[in-house]
Amino acid sequence: MVFTPDGMPGEEAEFKIYQDWKDQTVFSLGGAYKVNNQFTVRAGANLSNNPVPDKYVHPLFPAIIKNHYTAGFGYAFSDASAVNFSVAHAPKVTVTNSNTQTKISHAQTNWQMMYSHRF
Repeated sequence: MVFTPDGMPGEEAEFKIYQDWKDQTVFSLGGAYKVNNQFTVRAGANLSNNPVPDKYVHPLFPAIIKNHYTAGFGYAFSDASAVNFSVAHAPKVTVTNSNTQTKISHAQTNWQMMYSHRF
């Protein structure tokens, strides 16, 4: 049984999405530069092609992202305590399903902040 956000019983849907994924070529490059003993900056890029043929793209699973770029930094307060921050951005990609003429777009940006302490 599936429940709606308000906790009431809801309807259930089951379906299959045929994708026929192809091999994907990916080129990744990243680096870090230690500015001093406390501060490190980082950057990277991931360049690839879309592994899902246009005729099989589906709006419920838009796995069409091609490239993403990253940046971040770390700051060590001591040998045991540090904070790190990173952001990743995948620019908007638009694909049209050649069977249904459905246009699908997808982009994303995510970030994280982490505090770590070594004992």
